[in-house]
Amino acid sequence: MNDIETKLKAYNNKLKKIDEELKDLPLGLLVKRNNFYYQLVKSDSSRSETGITKNEPRIRELARQKLLLSNKKQFAQATKALEQATAKATILSPIELIKSLPKAYQDLPPSYFYHSSVQEWVEAQYVKNTYKTDELRFRSNGGTMVRSKSELMIANKLEEYGIPYRYDAGMRFGDVVKYPDFTIKNPYTGEIIIWEHFGALHLEGYETAMNEKMEVYLNHGLIPFKNLIYTFEFDLKSNKQDRLKSIIENIILKT
Repeated sequence: MNDIETKLKAYNNKLKKIDEELKDLPLGLLVKRNNFYYQLVKSDSSRSETGITKNEPRIRELARQKLLLSNKKQFAQATKALEQATAKATILSPIELIKSLPKAYQDLPPSYFYHSSVQEWVEAQYVKNTYKTDELRFRSNGGTMVRSKSELMIANKLEEYGIPYRYDAGMRFGDVVKYPDFTIKNPYTGEIIIWEHFGALHLEGYETAMNEKMEVYLNHGLIPFKNLIYTFEFDLKSNKQDRLKSIIENIILKT
């Protein structure tokens, strides 16, 4: 399978997922009146309006619907361009797409555009690592306790972007349970991403444990820098904020 065929398959899969999610979302447009009141405009010929300023769930559904429709349009255009071999497809990230929407949508909090599974995942109980909890010495801006200053930078940056994550949460891979540093929920697609920060290579036995962990991940279908991110101390030594920003915007927040 060549590069174009691979991209076409990926784009068609994206379109299929978008259509499946759109089935459960309401029709209509969101508009803002007097810079405060939100109205639902019916998409039929009547174009009638209904006030929904206090109906937060409906506003969230309309925001999500608008993002999905914009995403569907760009993937459809990209698919057509690839099929005709007329242009190189450019796919905007959700953040970039939201910036291109009408102002009524741009004014909404980013969380209004999140995948429907995000809130349930955030609220769900999960198994936490009980190993050496006394080493949890650094508190993130959002209140998560982590083990190192580098992990603290990662946690704070994820929180800055509003990305839901779990720290040191148990995940089962076959018969083995591992505790990734960060288990991330892509807020726009609902997909799970693991982020490991390997910051103690100087310790005896650390590299062996690191390699064993990575082997488990790779053997269970995780793909580096798609749904598996790994960083080292030297990644965060210089231009650390730019590095973290790049990882979040170009990997985690990509559709």
